Amino acid sequence: MEHGDGSQTLSRRARVQVRKQAGAVPHLFVVTQAGRDREPPLRVRLDGLDEVSLSRASHRHLERTTTAAGQSLRIGVADHWMSTGHATLVRDGERWRLVDRGSTNGTQINGQPQLTALLGDGDLLEMGRTFLVFRAGLATRSQALRVLDAGTLDALPGLATILPELTDRFDELARLAASKTPIVLRGPTGSGKELLARAVHALSGRTGAFVAVNCAGLPDALVESELFGNVRGAFTGAVSDRSGLVAAAAGGTLFLDEVGELPLNVQSKLLRALQEQAVRPIGGTAELRVDLRVVAATHHDLDRLVEAGRFRDDLLARLGGSFALPALRERREDLGLIIDALLSQIEDPRARQAELSGEAVRAVLNYAWPRNIRELQHVLARAIALAGAGPIELEHLPPEVQASAAMPAAAPAVPAAAPPPAAPAVVLSASEQDRRARLVELIAIHRGNIAAVARELGTVRSQIQRWMKRYGIARDHAGWTGIR
Repeated sequence: MEHGDGSQTLSRRARVQVRKQAGAVPHLFVVTQAGRDREPPLRVRLDGLDEVSLSRASHRHLERTTTAAGQSLRIGVADHWMSTGHATLVRDGERWRLVDRGSTNGTQINGQPQLTALLGDGDLLEMGRTFLVFRAGLATRSQALRVLDAGTLDALPGLATILPELTDRFDELARLAASKTPIVLRGPTGSGKELLARAVHALSGRTGAFVAVNCAGLPDALVESELFGNVRGAFTGAVSDRSGLVAAAAGGTLFLDEVGELPLNVQSKLLRALQEQAVRPIGGTAELRVDLRVVAATHHDLDRLVEAGRFRDDLLARLGGSFALPALRERREDLGLIIDALLSQIEDPRARQAELSGEAVRAVLNYAWPRNIRELQHVLARAIALAGAGPIELEHLPPEVQASAAMPAAAPAVPAAAPPPAAPAVVLSASEQDRRARLVELIAIHRGNIAAVARELGTVRSQIQRWMKRYGIARDHAGWTGIR
């Protein structure tokens, strides 16, 4: 079964195959939160557990207990839109079932309210303003951390992830960084290859500069001169000696983006520079010694370019092993980390305190991001400019991203004893939906005492009554739906 976000609920045969994979275990990810004060992402391995409960708390905390039913983990989330005892994940045979425990604001799976349902691989869960992703089986080393709080990560931006397999590969890349071994970074355009190359340089301990070169942007007539330099008079326009970008990166890191675009004659000279650690400028007679370390990147299949005669096989061998960086659509669990990192890099001072509405977060998590991290960065910068001093709403996102907020209904849920609170008859904006949910919660907390709700919200009783009328909130059901 395929959900609206393109993820697929595992068939019985697929689930058996997942279990057969070495080290593949189910995981729960707390990805991000709507609003301003977002907690760091969290990863929890579910193997060895029989139940996971999620509830509102003043601060994040985890408590593991052993009961007659088995091993239980309680996750407290600093989200006042969640209820105390909001929902539980329980084992159901070979699968996991989500059960809403009578929460005030309800629980959604793939954008649809659910009281109880079996979970499929990649399902997006919403509780209050908190967004979670369930994964039925991810390859994980036996010694991997059972719980990973991204708030404890001390990784450079390009190496930050909470995905277990990608964590292992980033660890290997970090170990290679300290050597002079060339590295080829593969991945689609905009997936963060230069950010990763900068992280490798930062970990290398090399004191020279990080020099980034877009090989696809170098003019054919000047590419050799740009890289290797020239002496005065070597060709028309060579009015002075130039050392070139390879020499500029001596003692540091030369990052060759889109290395597959280099002409064959330049590839030959690059191969010699790597082998001999020396370059000869155009028109020169003497070689210049260089302490050269290359990190290359490409979105092409270099092996196919070799077969087509467009890339030298000996240069590919010299560039060493490659590292494949996945597309952003394959890193949904990392989106909370990546969003916060991008917001910290946007020059607009409002970005540091950016607040995203629930609908905006849902759209961002569901969108496929065909142009990857570069597209996400542009969308966030644009949204901040449009939002001004207010929160980023769905309307501030491009139409194609907005469309991802609406998802078709998932599989029918198992009926529960009590229906959720009635929805308002009018169409509400995202901010009004948030206000309605907050009103329902406060009326329940104060057992229908409207004056107490007004005091907590800093307004008058008559305003609370007007809101209740507009949002279709009846005091009898709002006060006793229960916060458990």
